[in-house]
Amino acid sequence: MAKEKEESQGLSRREFIAKAGVAVATGVVGSVMASGPKPVEAQEGLAQSGYIEWDADRCVACSRCLMACAVYHESAMAPQLSRIKWEENDFLSGFRFRRPLLCKQCDQPECYYACPLRDKALCIDSETGARYINRAECTGCGACMRACPLEVSRINFDEEMGKAIKCDLCKDRKGGPVCVEVCLTHALSLVPRERRAG
Repeated sequence: MAKEKEESQGLSRREFIAKAGVAVATGVVGSVMASGPKPVEAQEGLAQSGYIEWDADRCVACSRCLMACAVYHESAMAPQLSRIKWEENDFLSGFRFRRPLLCKQCDQPECYYACPLRDKALCIDSETGARYINRAECTGCGACMRACPLEVSRINFDEEMGKAIKCDLCKDRKGGPVCVEVCLTHALSLVPRERRAG
């Protein structure tokens, strides 16, 4: 009776099982694809980092910090290669607002968790806690740039090299961050990790 019913619906038992199997497999694959990769859980005990603080009242928008960063890291006067992003807005009054956009060196850095080569391409310095990109390992996939929680991603991209670049607090420089050193009005200051607010 069941066989007659299957045949009357135009399906043999074998065809029915095969189609049902495909439907189940498609549903499982679809749900996995829709959910995407599982997010990496935030790790406890990540080394904390200092960060660079900007004082809007002192800043004269000279962009020395931007240029010094590019020269120190890339030996080039090329703003697009700076680890500092620069924001400019023209208001209706004709007043131009300019400011540096600095990496916050997040306690739980989403850029770090998003990197498929975490601890190889996007790393945390054991001495300073600075979150930095190891250019030799970076593939330029852009996952870190997309993961940055700030409205304007603080991670830049070197188009020529095809690599991401971000602030590393000049971790290997004896004098500390070069942008802080060259700021004539002391609008930038390094907040050490010991003084970082929880």
